[in-house]
Amino acid sequence: MMSSSIRTLMSQGAIGLSVCVGLHFVLVDRLARELADVREQIAVLQGSVTPGATTDDDLPRAMACIEDSRQRAAFIHKRSDAVQDEAALFAVIMRAAESCNTRIDHMEPKQESTDPDHPAPPPGGAGLPGIRPLPPRANDSSLAYAITFSSDYSSACRFLAALQHNVGYTMVKSLRLSSPAEAGSQIVQVTIETVHFAFDASPVTLDAIAVTDDGGEK
Repeated sequence: MMSSSIRTLMSQGAIGLSVCVGLHFVLVDRLARELADVREQIAVLQGSVTPGATTDDDLPRAMACIEDSRQRAAFIHKRSDAVQDEAALFAVIMRAAESCNTRIDHMEPKQESTDPDHPAPPPGGAGLPGIRPLPPRANDSSLAYAITFSSDYSSACRFLAALQHNVGYTMVKSLRLSSPAEAGSQIVQVTIETVHFAFDASPVTLDAIAVTDDGGEK
């Protein structure tokens, strides 16, 4: 029979880890919107720096904005690097687990689910006001995994945080806790499904996008 302390641990753990999962949905959706904004900002600003379109006074400001957008895009691209290589992603996840005193029991690739209750946000995301959202880029990609790991509750929380901060752009789609295998043990087994996103942060052109004077689409 499961002790009262273990039941309490499991209950608190389920609540706490579920909050972490919910935050991942918010973060990845926000990222998709931010990425689309960065792409479009670069394209708009590059298009404005043409002969006759920019005064001498405007040019330094415009170029500074372009450089800022390029740096943001470069950061997104660098953070996406691990997802371009499954072996590299596996190594990063294993290092994150080791640093959190967490043992990976099983890890396997998964087909991304089309479950409407757990939609994967489109990498294209929403665009700038008055411009329709961009579709996913051809080089946008993602890898999905089912990961089972064992640790105490605090280490499990740290591992989930490490996935979020140290393993590129990661979303935890589902989470399940199992009771300890041995009576009195504080070690729980956690099974999660993850999606790891890689975004193509190269600029786009807006030639095909029509915008009205009031900011709406034609």
